[in-house]
Amino acid sequence: MGFICGNLRVLLSHRRQGVSFRKTLLLGRQQVFLRPSEIEGLAKEFPEFAIQIRSCKPAFGDFSEVWLKTCLGSEIVDSVDASDFEGATIVHDMNLDIDQADVPSDVVGTYDAVIDAGSLEHIFNVPVALQNCMRLLKTGGVLCLATVANNYCGHGFYQFSPELFFRVLQPENGFENLEVLLLRHPFPGAELSGSQQIYQVKDPLQVGSRVGIVTSSPVMIIASATKCSDVECFRKFPQQSDYQKRWSTDGAENSHAVSPNERRYTAFAQLRRALAYLLRSLKSKLPIDWQRSLSGMEQRAAYSLRNRKHFKVWKP
Repeated sequence: MGFICGNLRVLLSHRRQGVSFRKTLLLGRQQVFLRPSEIEGLAKEFPEFAIQIRSCKPAFGDFSEVWLKTCLGSEIVDSVDASDFEGATIVHDMNLDIDQADVPSDVVGTYDAVIDAGSLEHIFNVPVALQNCMRLLKTGGVLCLATVANNYCGHGFYQFSPELFFRVLQPENGFENLEVLLLRHPFPGAELSGSQQIYQVKDPLQVGSRVGIVTSSPVMIIASATKCSDVECFRKFPQQSDYQKRWSTDGAENSHAVSPNERRYTAFAQLRRALAYLLRSLKSKLPIDWQRSLSGMEQRAAYSLRNRKHFKVWKP
């Protein structure tokens, strides 16, 4: 894959917020795929960088270093790959622990930004690859991973769930300010897709249920977080949030005093629960095949990007 308009919007949004890309590392030497109309659209959406954006007009499919240096202010753009076939500056198989690799001493813990634009799904040993990305960043640096989420079966080894990034990029692993986005586009080749919509995803732990995705078109996932401390990653392995909730027997989190706003919400929630109970009672009287069909339609609605309990349109 490579950089398309959607994930460049996310990177420009980070720069607008003050993120430094001075020393950047890419997973694989990435290309940039921008149409003239998209360049102009980015210039209008990010007027503070409009001069740089309009001045850099890469050919469709050019390598991305010039664009990153011109539009994100990068001074150094390195790339890491298992082979030097595309001219990566660091040859290392990300399946293997970067701390035990024969790489230059100025690599680990020195980058302001570590960016993936479509490599993670092609790496078999995902936990080690993620740990490498986390270790390569310096404290205060930003990790931005764009990979595949849905309708990409056969593209690589994996398709990724938001749950994974919500559980991994947490303070216990040295990260904060996590944002998880979904980028939907019409064609299996993301770079061929002029229409791109981005949605912000809510944490399943906060929602209280699984945040699933069922779509008719391909969906990429973009996870961004800031490294807040240099701790050993995965001292405790992440667990899926809905199972954690079922396993937990600690009710302390529900023991706090209830505020007036919470009481109003609780009354509304009680009304919703009563209505839901009534609907379930009516549903239980239907033939079993009808019940199953209704349950399936409810699942499909819950897993749709139109479900505002789980997703909302993202704006930089």
